[in-house]
Amino acid sequence: LNAYRKHLSAELHKLRAHHDSLVLLLRSVRNDHNAEFNDPAVSAAIAAYAQYFDEHPYIEEAALEYAEEDAAARKERQLAMDADSDSQDSVSFDVCRPAISIYENERETLIGEIDMLRQVLDDLRAGYNKNYHDLAVKAAVVGLAEYEAASEKDLAEVREAAEAIVLDELVQQVREGLEKYSALEAESQEGGNAASDCTAGQDGEGDGSSCIAASGGAAQVKDIEGRLSDARSAYWDLQSEVSTLKNAVSNLRELLEKDLGPGDMYLPVDKECYSLDTGEYTYEVCLLDRATQISNKDGSRQSLGSFAEFGKLSDTAVDYSVHKYLQGTKCWNGPHRSLVASFECADEIQVLGVSEPEKCEYHAKMTGPFACDMQLDEQSAMADGASEQSTDDLPEMTDVAGKPESGKGAAAVHDEL
Repeated sequence: LNAYRKHLSAELHKLRAHHDSLVLLLRSVRNDHNAEFNDPAVSAAIAAYAQYFDEHPYIEEAALEYAEEDAAARKERQLAMDADSDSQDSVSFDVCRPAISIYENERETLIGEIDMLRQVLDDLRAGYNKNYHDLAVKAAVVGLAEYEAASEKDLAEVREAAEAIVLDELVQQVREGLEKYSALEAESQEGGNAASDCTAGQDGEGDGSSCIAASGGAAQVKDIEGRLSDARSAYWDLQSEVSTLKNAVSNLRELLEKDLGPGDMYLPVDKECYSLDTGEYTYEVCLLDRATQISNKDGSRQSLGSFAEFGKLSDTAVDYSVHKYLQGTKCWNGPHRSLVASFECADEIQVLGVSEPEKCEYHAKMTGPFACDMQLDEQSAMADGASEQSTDDLPEMTDVAGKPESGKGAAAVHDEL
């Protein structure tokens, strides 16, 4: 049962992602399409989606939450869900058995809804007027093609996993096991009723030894079950502690390997987020982590990239006052979104402004105290260079006879003075 449940859980993670992707595509068509075109295919798609949304008003919120997660956070959440399911399933057969039914029902529901949403988008792709320059519709059509490629890959992985555990045989074993368990459960219940009817000694017949043996056996079984339950609880407590420690070690290892600037100056603000509301959008920069554009109209989020590197002064010199966030959400008929954040010296960390000098390439002007240290270092280096230049330009010192002092150059005498 555990093996089958784990397979269902992995498949459900993928199906939920597929469902959310389709919801977001149709949501974008409904919110952003150009109503002036009055395209019948677009109207039909919006009407079908609106009916589905009325029946499931929570779907968009769930889909948006999924879209906001980065891959690492999503993976961590899914692992936590699986660990929680594992701990519950191991408690008893009675706990694991209904979990299988719940997972199977959710899978069937998701497959049905995915097929419906995909059909709505497929009809839109086949019927929309291609002469209309409706960016929202064209983006949905492109998104559907990308979804189809990604979902085919996911389904191939599910099939491979099913083959690896010989899923058909496993499901058959689960079905047979459930039938046997139900039969044993019925027998146990009948035995319990028989035991309750035991009234040895009350009618004066028999010595009641069978009842005593039965009660003694029941007590022993109960004791064993209690100890097994305690052992399972202790095991899962330890497993949980081990998992927590592994995560902590992994986070520390990642932090140790991360370039946090000279003297680890970015350590106190690593992954701290700062934002600026520009009216139509709010721009959020999470230092050394990610950058995001958030619509103030509907709350939709576009990734402007994940932190990739610091700026470069040369092939060997790093500019720690410039942060580059790359490979964000792909623009329609354009590059992947990206953002470059440039810092200036100030007491507080702030986003002062965001511009878009090139299509889907953003620049954020920011301030922070760590930029002051870098500017002081640059000024000091420039001052040192100027000092060396000035001493080199001094005339050679001479004695009263007009001859250079023995063993001393101009710079050395200058230093002594």
